Amino acid sequence: MSGSNSGVQKRIMSVAPNAPFVHCCAHNLNLVISDAAKITQVANHFFATVQAIFNFFSSSAPRWATLAFSEDFACKIRKKVLKKICPTRWEARHESVSALKQRYIDVLKSLINISLISKKSDERSEAQSLQKKMESFQFVLMLSVWENILRPLHGVSKMLQRDMNLQNARDRLKNVYYLINELRNNYEDIVNNAKSLCLRWRLPVTYTEPRQIYAKKTF
Repeated sequence: MSGSNSGVQKRIMSVAPNAPFVHCCAHNLNLVISDAAKITQVANHFFATVQAIFNFFSSSAPRWATLAFSEDFACKIRKKVLKKICPTRWEARHESVSALKQRYIDVLKSLINISLISKKSDERSEAQSLQKKMESFQFVLMLSVWENILRPLHGVSKMLQRDMNLQNARDRLKNVYYLINELRNNYEDIVNNAKSLCLRWRLPVTYTEPRQIYAKKTF
Protein backbone atom coordinates (compact mmCIF):
# COMPACT_ATOMS: atom_id res chain seq x y z
CA MET A 1 0.00 0.00 0.00
CA SER A 2 2.86 2.38 0.72
CA GLY A 3 4.87 1.59 -2.40
CA SER A 4 6.93 4.50 -3.72
CA ASN A 5 6.01 3.84 -7.37
CA SER A 6 2.38 2.73 -7.64
CA GLY A 7 1.13 2.16 -4.10
CA VAL A 8 -1.95 3.79 -2.59
CA GLN A 9 0.26 6.29 -0.76
CA LYS A 10 1.92 7.38 -4.01
CA ARG A 11 -1.39 7.77 -5.83
CA ILE A 12 -2.97 9.84 -3.06
CA MET A 13 0.13 12.03 -2.74
CA SER A 14 0.04 12.74 -6.47
CA VAL A 15 -3.44 14.22 -6.01
CA ALA A 16 -3.01 15.69 -2.52
CA PRO A 17 0.71 16.25 -1.76
CA ASN A 18 0.00 17.43 1.80
CA ALA A 19 -2.04 14.38 2.77
CA PRO A 20 -0.52 12.74 5.90
CA PHE A 21 0.45 9.09 5.69
CA VAL A 22 -0.29 6.83 8.66
CA HIS A 23 0.66 3.16 8.81
CA CYS A 24 -2.12 0.63 9.30
CA CYS A 25 -2.52 -0.96 12.73
CA ALA A 26 -0.86 -4.24 11.72
CA HIS A 27 2.13 -2.36 10.27
CA ASN A 28 2.44 -0.24 13.42
CA LEU A 29 2.53 -3.42 15.48
CA ASN A 30 5.41 -4.73 13.38
CA LEU A 31 7.29 -1.45 13.80
CA VAL A 32 6.89 -1.60 17.58
CA ILE A 33 8.22 -5.18 17.75
CA SER A 34 11.09 -4.35 15.41
CA ASP A 35 12.22 -1.29 17.39
CA ALA A 36 11.90 -3.15 20.71
CA ALA A 37 14.04 -6.06 19.50
CA LYS A 38 16.72 -3.97 17.78
CA ILE A 39 17.91 -2.52 21.09
CA THR A 40 18.75 -6.03 22.35
CA GLN A 41 22.03 -7.38 21.01
CA VAL A 42 21.23 -10.90 22.22
CA ALA A 43 18.03 -10.91 20.14
CA ASN A 44 19.91 -9.66 17.07
CA HIS A 45 22.47 -12.47 17.42
CA PHE A 46 19.70 -15.03 17.91
CA PHE A 47 17.80 -14.11 14.76
CA ALA A 48 21.05 -13.88 12.81
CA THR A 49 21.78 -17.48 13.83
CA VAL A 50 18.27 -18.61 12.85
CA GLN A 51 18.76 -17.01 9.42
CA ALA A 52 22.25 -18.54 9.10
CA ILE A 53 20.80 -22.01 9.76
CA PHE A 54 18.17 -21.48 7.05
CA ASN A 55 20.79 -20.19 4.59
CA PHE A 56 23.06 -23.16 5.27
CA PHE A 57 20.42 -25.74 4.39
CA SER A 58 18.54 -23.84 1.67
CA SER A 59 21.73 -23.11 -0.29
CA SER A 60 22.30 -26.82 -0.95
CA ALA A 61 19.71 -29.16 -2.49
CA PRO A 62 21.17 -32.33 -0.85
CA ARG A 63 21.27 -30.68 2.59
CA TRP A 64 17.73 -29.36 2.18
CA ALA A 65 16.42 -32.75 1.03
CA THR A 66 17.83 -34.64 4.01
CA LEU A 67 16.36 -32.06 6.38
CA ALA A 68 12.99 -31.91 4.62
CA PHE A 69 12.40 -35.64 5.03
CA SER A 70 14.81 -36.31 7.91
CA GLU A 71 14.65 -39.92 9.18
CA ASP A 72 11.43 -40.59 7.24
CA PHE A 73 13.11 -40.08 3.87
CA ALA A 74 12.43 -43.70 2.82
CA CYS A 75 8.72 -43.23 3.54
CA LYS A 76 8.67 -39.88 1.73
CA ILE A 77 6.95 -38.21 4.69
CA ARG A 78 7.70 -34.53 4.36
CA LYS A 79 8.17 -32.72 7.65
CA LYS A 80 7.77 -29.05 8.47
CA VAL A 81 10.51 -27.12 6.70
CA LEU A 82 12.56 -24.23 8.01
CA LYS A 83 11.36 -20.74 7.18
CA LYS A 84 13.31 -17.70 6.07
CA ILE A 85 13.54 -14.75 8.46
CA CYS A 86 11.46 -11.85 7.14
CA PRO A 87 13.35 -8.55 7.67
CA THR A 88 10.19 -6.41 7.73
CA ARG A 89 7.26 -8.56 8.93
CA TRP A 90 8.32 -9.33 12.49
CA GLU A 91 5.10 -11.14 13.34
CA ALA A 92 5.91 -13.60 10.53
CA ARG A 93 9.13 -14.53 12.31
CA HIS A 94 7.02 -16.77 14.50
CA GLU A 95 6.90 -19.25 11.62
CA SER A 96 10.72 -19.28 11.46
CA VAL A 97 11.17 -19.70 15.21
CA SER A 98 8.36 -22.25 15.54
CA ALA A 99 9.66 -24.37 12.66
CA LEU A 100 13.19 -24.43 14.10
CA LYS A 101 11.90 -25.34 17.55
CA GLN A 102 9.85 -28.23 16.13
CA ARG A 103 12.73 -29.48 13.99
CA TYR A 104 15.49 -28.72 16.50
CA ILE A 105 16.73 -32.31 16.90
CA ASP A 106 16.56 -33.01 13.16
CA VAL A 107 18.55 -29.86 12.39
CA LEU A 108 21.13 -30.64 15.07
CA LYS A 109 21.54 -34.24 13.87
CA SER A 110 22.01 -33.04 10.29
CA LEU A 111 24.66 -30.53 11.36
CA ILE A 112 26.53 -33.19 13.37
CA ASN A 113 26.35 -35.62 10.46
CA ILE A 114 27.64 -33.02 7.99
CA SER A 115 30.48 -31.99 10.30
CA LEU A 116 31.61 -35.63 10.53
CA ILE A 117 31.27 -36.98 6.99
CA SER A 118 31.41 -33.98 4.65
CA LYS A 119 34.42 -33.90 2.35
CA LYS A 120 34.29 -30.10 2.08
CA SER A 121 36.28 -28.33 4.78
CA ASP A 122 34.26 -25.10 4.58
CA GLU A 123 31.01 -27.05 4.87
CA ARG A 124 32.30 -28.96 7.91
CA SER A 125 33.49 -25.74 9.52
CA GLU A 126 30.17 -23.96 9.03
CA ALA A 127 28.21 -26.97 10.29
CA GLN A 128 30.37 -27.16 13.42
CA SER A 129 29.94 -23.44 14.07
CA LEU A 130 26.14 -23.62 13.79
CA GLN A 131 26.07 -26.79 15.90
CA LYS A 132 27.99 -25.06 18.68
CA LYS A 133 25.58 -22.11 18.66
CA MET A 134 22.50 -24.34 18.69
CA GLU A 135 23.79 -26.45 21.58
CA SER A 136 24.24 -23.43 23.86
CA PHE A 137 21.67 -22.96 26.60
CA GLN A 138 21.35 -19.28 25.69
CA PHE A 139 20.14 -20.21 22.19
CA VAL A 140 17.58 -22.69 23.54
CA LEU A 141 16.40 -20.07 26.04
CA MET A 142 16.00 -17.43 23.32
CA LEU A 143 14.17 -19.98 21.17
CA SER A 144 11.69 -20.50 24.00
CA VAL A 145 11.40 -16.79 24.85
CA TRP A 146 10.76 -15.60 21.30
CA GLU A 147 8.38 -18.43 20.48
CA ASN A 148 6.24 -17.37 23.45
CA ILE A 149 6.40 -13.69 22.46
CA LEU A 150 5.81 -14.06 18.73
CA ARG A 151 2.98 -16.61 18.94
CA PRO A 152 0.29 -14.20 20.23
CA LEU A 153 1.69 -11.33 18.14
CA HIS A 154 1.45 -13.45 15.00
CA GLY A 155 -2.19 -14.24 15.74
CA VAL A 156 -3.27 -10.68 16.50
CA SER A 157 -1.40 -9.30 13.47
CA LYS A 158 -3.33 -11.66 11.19
CA MET A 159 -6.61 -10.59 12.78
CA LEU A 160 -5.80 -6.89 12.37
CA GLN A 161 -5.47 -7.42 8.62
CA ARG A 162 -9.09 -8.57 8.39
CA ASP A 163 -12.33 -6.59 8.64
CA MET A 164 -12.58 -5.58 12.29
CA ASN A 165 -14.10 -2.72 14.27
CA LEU A 166 -12.03 -0.48 16.51
CA GLN A 167 -13.31 -1.99 19.76
CA ASN A 168 -12.35 -5.54 18.77
CA ALA A 169 -8.91 -4.39 17.60
CA ARG A 170 -8.37 -2.60 20.92
CA ASP A 171 -9.41 -5.69 22.90
CA ARG A 172 -7.10 -7.97 20.88
CA LEU A 173 -4.10 -5.70 21.38
CA LYS A 174 -4.90 -5.31 25.07
CA ASN A 175 -4.96 -9.09 25.50
CA VAL A 176 -1.55 -9.42 23.83
CA TYR A 177 -0.21 -6.64 26.07
CA TYR A 178 -1.33 -8.56 29.16
CA LEU A 179 0.09 -11.83 27.80
CA ILE A 180 3.53 -10.32 27.23
CA ASN A 181 3.51 -8.69 30.67
CA GLU A 182 2.61 -12.07 32.13
CA LEU A 183 5.60 -13.61 30.34
CA ARG A 184 7.84 -10.97 31.92
CA ASN A 185 6.48 -11.77 35.38
CA ASN A 186 6.84 -15.52 34.77
CA TYR A 187 10.34 -15.40 33.31
CA GLU A 188 11.54 -18.15 35.64
CA ASP A 189 8.95 -20.50 34.15
CA ILE A 190 10.36 -19.84 30.67
CA VAL A 191 13.89 -20.53 31.94
CA ASN A 192 12.72 -23.78 33.52
CA ASN A 193 11.00 -24.73 30.27
CA ALA A 194 14.26 -24.11 28.38
CA LYS A 195 16.09 -26.27 30.92
CA SER A 196 13.54 -29.04 30.39
CA LEU A 197 14.08 -28.83 26.63
CA CYS A 198 17.84 -29.11 27.15
CA LEU A 199 17.41 -32.18 29.34
CA ARG A 200 15.07 -33.76 26.79
CA TRP A 201 17.47 -32.95 23.98
CA ARG A 202 20.46 -34.05 26.12
CA LEU A 203 22.18 -30.69 26.06
CA PRO A 204 24.23 -29.12 28.87
CA VAL A 205 22.40 -26.52 30.93
CA THR A 206 25.04 -23.83 31.36
CA TYR A 207 24.43 -20.12 30.96
CA THR A 208 27.26 -17.64 30.65
CA GLU A 209 26.61 -13.95 31.16
CA PRO A 210 28.19 -11.75 28.45
CA ARG A 211 31.25 -9.92 29.68
CA GLN A 212 30.55 -6.26 30.36
CA ILE A 213 32.87 -3.81 28.63
CA TYR A 214 33.29 -0.53 30.44
CA ALA A 215 34.67 2.59 28.82
CA LYS A 216 37.69 4.06 30.54
CA LYS A 217 36.95 7.45 32.03
CA THR A 218 39.39 10.23 31.34
CA PHE A 219 39.62 13.35 33.43
